[in-house]
Amino acid sequence: MEGMVDARFQNMPLVFDLGMTVDMLECGKEFRFLDLGPDSSVSSPSFPDGTLSETLLDQHTGETVSTEQGSDDEWKYIPLHTPPTCELDRLIHGVLAAASPLTEPGHELNEATFPSTSSLLNPSVEADKSRPLSTLVAAQVWKSSVQGLTARIAFMYVLSQLLRWYLRRDKQSYAHMPDFMKPSLLQRTVAHPAWIDLLIWPDVRDLVIQRMDWNDFPSFRQVAGGSLSVGWPYTDSGAILESADGHHLALNPIFKAHIRNVKNWTFGLEVRKEFPWTGSCCRAGPR
Repeated sequence: MEGMVDARFQNMPLVFDLGMTVDMLECGKEFRFLDLGPDSSVSSPSFPDGTLSETLLDQHTGETVSTEQGSDDEWKYIPLHTPPTCELDRLIHGVLAAASPLTEPGHELNEATFPSTSSLLNPSVEADKSRPLSTLVAAQVWKSSVQGLTARIAFMYVLSQLLRWYLRRDKQSYAHMPDFMKPSLLQRTVAHPAWIDLLIWPDVRDLVIQRMDWNDFPSFRQVAGGSLSVGWPYTDSGAILESADGHHLALNPIFKAHIRNVKNWTFGLEVRKEFPWTGSCCRAGPR
């Protein structure tokens, strides 16, 4: 079986029955497994030029206050950033600058189903208006080199959790992030391009800050993103649930637990070949 599965779920069937339902207490709804079709492929959508990041203020300077790693108030301090070097950087800077406008009551950040999986699978004008952050993230996921539906959903999830903390700057959002996405002390004290914060392994992030020529980002992104895997051993359909009324999508809690375990994430062997210094601090395996 590819990947590592939480011991609680080792006896789950490899194929989820589309008739099965899951009581999603946190969402207040009953959800069922989604039928994605025999090949589970999703066509790349078309997004407006420049995406919705132009609606966010692009004024973030990266200024912050450093703190000791592991302190009770480390959630208050975001990483130090250099000026934007790419569209992904501009997205993060814009989100940081727009923290207040996007955290009003009723915003998507308060929804139990955040991030909106629908924004990734079914982008639309309506989704742009009602879930701006999910739509922004979905656009970046589609533009990335990440391949495969489950890897894209997983990348969207971790990126959304990081951005939610950037927006709210509260202890709850910080605690809800996967531990491996929480910034290292080096990220908080050494200015760097914001895209580095999205790398899965903390040690890799530190090494990129210390050793890598940041101008190599396009080639690193192509090789690393293109081979990123979460080792999900079930069908793609098993990662997503649909509400009984068909109006909402949510992540299967089993899938969510799976991608919150850093041991299930891997880069392809080609990453170690092109960037040998990653070998000691991240898992590698076949695509």
